[in-house]
Amino acid sequence: MRSVHLALFLLAAAPLAREPGDQHPLPALKGTLRPALGTALPILSRGEKLILEVVVVAPAGAEVDRAVLAGNALRSGTFGPVAPLPRGQRVRLAPGTRIVRSLAVPREWFHRRDQAGPRELPRARLRWESPTLVLRPREFLYLDEEVRSARVELKTRLGAMTLALDPVVAPDHVKTFLFLARSGFYDGTRFYRVIKDFLIQGGCPNSRDEDPSDDGKGSGPWTLRAEFSTRPMRRGALAMARDPRDPDSASCHFFILQARGEQTQLNGKYTLFGRLLWGEETLDRIAGVATGGPRGETPEEPVPIVKARVVYPE
Repeated sequence: MRSVHLALFLLAAAPLAREPGDQHPLPALKGTLRPALGTALPILSRGEKLILEVVVVAPAGAEVDRAVLAGNALRSGTFGPVAPLPRGQRVRLAPGTRIVRSLAVPREWFHRRDQAGPRELPRARLRWESPTLVLRPREFLYLDEEVRSARVELKTRLGAMTLALDPVVAPDHVKTFLFLARSGFYDGTRFYRVIKDFLIQGGCPNSRDEDPSDDGKGSGPWTLRAEFSTRPMRRGALAMARDPRDPDSASCHFFILQARGEQTQLNGKYTLFGRLLWGEETLDRIAGVATGGPRGETPEEPVPIVKARVVYPE
């Protein structure tokens, strides 16, 4: 599958409009639009809001209309722009002013889920238009999951495991993992790398077939920027695997630590985005299978993920 890197969009604002009689053009503003939890992926999850951030860096004060400060002036597709406001309803800002707003985005602005394929997310083209601030239109995707409470259950040949996720520490990894689990991406893939008393690793789309030579080389729909943290790597830690040479190369491969003690050599080097909540017996059974292959890490009997599904606490 083609790998696509989705980066945080920095939106360059257009220069402020001039009024008749102005001696100098008003300074330009710079701004960003991003999901409340997101750091790189333009993906909104259920109940999440967009954050609008406007930073005035001009040496002289700038003027913005009140729609930037109050009200939801965000518009999508055919919803139309903000109505122009008279000059008297503009607010002058001091140099260095930073405005951070939270904007509600109606779910109706996104395409319906049944109009997208199983490996696609609904999307909406959003823009902000006002007399003093115009941000380039950008597309945002919609993930219909409550990322703060969602869990993922993995049913395998050797039992089931339930994984709790941590979107506060690693929001992009959590959103990606939930999307892949919900879309069926992991169904039929195998735990292709097993090291007893250390870890089990899976999530590669190439692992579905009988040829182990390309296991570990497949990719997901996009790559992820590292979301490293100071949290320790201990038994049950759920983390994304990546190319050792590139911290921003994680995609879909994940591992679960089976080791008893803290693995200090992994701390701060791999994104830890969740933990094993239930199913330690299954973890141990998978880690204990007979292995072979060139590095002695390939299970001799396949251990497939029969089904990955998103679940919520009752």
